Amino acid sequence: MAEQTRNAKNVSVRMYEDEHQAMLDTCAALSGPDMKVEPSLLLTTAAVEEASRLGFTPSTGGSGVQSEPGTWENAPPQRVESFQRRVTITLHPLHLQVVRRAAEWAGTEVPRFIIGSMWRFIANRQHAEPRNAKLRATRVPEKYRT
Repeated sequence: MAEQTRNAKNVSVRMYEDEHQAMLDTCAALSGPDMKVEPSLLLTTAAVEEASRLGFTPSTGGSGVQSEPGTWENAPPQRVESFQRRVTITLHPLHLQVVRRAAEWAGTEVPRFIIGSMWRFIANRQHAEPRNAKLRATRVPEKYRT
């Protein structure tokens, strides 16, 4: 019998209530009659896209990126309140590897990298789909709207 390998890793992401609601609202806004966008897919897509923007891709692993930590303008705002929600998402190991490396480079933890990436993704989609009223109604922090 062949040895079983794992094709996914679970990552817990702690969220504030507004982050959780924005995630759910965005999933609903991007879903349609022939497809459903799940939170795990939304967060994975956002994080991999942001990691790629920073130079960390599944094919290169970030080999061309400076080893010195950089400045990441999409870091989510720091708050003093406690997280209210926790979502567990499933990431393919190739995606988790680049997200982890990008988060380290940006000087943040993987879950907060995923949240900052989500906000950037939502803002980008709002610009790309100005006629999507549900998506437009999702409140995004000011720093991501510019």
